[in-house]
Amino acid sequence: MSDDTSVKLSSALPGGDRNGLPSIAASLIEQPGEIHAAVVLLRAREIRTNARTGAAVATAELVAIEPCPTSSPDTGTLHRLLREHYGRRTGNVELPLDQDTVDDVDAEEQDPAELWPHPGPEFDQDVDDPW
Repeated sequence: MSDDTSVKLSSALPGGDRNGLPSIAASLIEQPGEIHAAVVLLRAREIRTNARTGAAVATAELVAIEPCPTSSPDTGTLHRLLREHYGRRTGNVELPLDQDTVDDVDAEEQDPAELWPHPGPEFDQDVDDPW
């Protein structure tokens, strides 16, 4: 993949029951500063390439979005996965969303993938995917 690529996000939300955002509408309105975790599936909707420069822009569309209630124990798992994948992609350590400093960890010397546990075997099982 070249450095001349970028991604935009389509403004359309998934249709029907694949759009779980209405389930948190009241919370978004009543507590607009609260951060919500969600599972999102997306794919390329369109790819445009500049014939002169070769720069490509993909437009991603949301296939499904399912918010995870803040009261769910899965929310912590989603936050951990976000931090772990961010660290793998960037090589930087992202702090938990509710923490300002890392205690007893030199972020420049620590492998980000080692800071949070890896998903267990339950993530390796084949699952029928309805999408």
